[in-house]
Amino acid sequence: MPIKKPRFNWFRQRPHKAIAWFQGHEKTASWLGAVFTGLIFLVTAIYATVAYFQMRAMNATVQQTQILIGQQKESLTYAKTQAEAAKTSADAAKISADAAKIQADSMREQSGTLKDSLAETRKAANAAVTQASASMSQASTAKRSTDIADETLRTERRPSLGVSGVSMVELAVGKPAHIMVAYQNFGHSASRNTGFTTTTWRDIKVCADPPKESPILGIDIHSHSTVPVNVTKFSHGYTSDVMPQEWIDLIQHDPPLAWVYVYSRADYEDGKGGKYFTEFYGRWEIKTSTFAECPTHNDAN
Repeated sequence: MPIKKPRFNWFRQRPHKAIAWFQGHEKTASWLGAVFTGLIFLVTAIYATVAYFQMRAMNATVQQTQILIGQQKESLTYAKTQAEAAKTSADAAKISADAAKIQADSMREQSGTLKDSLAETRKAANAAVTQASASMSQASTAKRSTDIADETLRTERRPSLGVSGVSMVELAVGKPAHIMVAYQNFGHSASRNTGFTTTTWRDIKVCADPPKESPILGIDIHSHSTVPVNVTKFSHGYTSDVMPQEWIDLIQHDPPLAWVYVYSRADYEDGKGGKYFTEFYGRWEIKTSTFAECPTHNDAN
């Protein structure tokens, strides 16, 4: 049997063949060495160029990094400054808050004291108002009592004129109707500045209001005299014209169709500022020979 060559024999023989080839082709090997050297140089140059640009890029990156670091340092410094300023402001705010709290506590204490003082003042004021009201009430009561006493005293001592009688003196055809009114002082003192006014007229109306401007004859009494106590004064009234027969017939008719009226008034004073009056208004009733009072203008004060 033939002997088998080792399996890796071919691989072990390759280097020897390569060396033998280079020895047989020395020029070619020199040229290849030069080419290989040139390639190595070229690759080295390319690598150096790439490394150079990479180094520049790295330097630029380093510079930018340094700039960023510087900016960050500045930002940190600024932030630190801001933080310190904020801390200072916070401390100042805390100091202000403490001062405000102290002031508020002080004001609260003062307010409490002032409130107590106001309460005491209010009590005193209320007491003063109550006292003043009581004093005013007492003064008002005293004044009313004084006024009542003065009025009572004046009433007790005042003059008081009243109508003591009214009479038809004359009622005849062709003559004025003549009426007399008697006033007597029923009071406790003489009347002062006393004046009498008596008006007489005829009318077919029943107790109409007295005429505002009744004609009064010259013989009517207008005195401003003094009337002593229990003294009687007379006031006379006359119609402004004579009585015709027709009117006498109307007055005497049954029932009457006309009447003779009289309105008399006395005005007087008491000499102490008090002014008074007495008035009478009536019509002549021929059947009873009396004067009947009309519903109005019969008053006195």
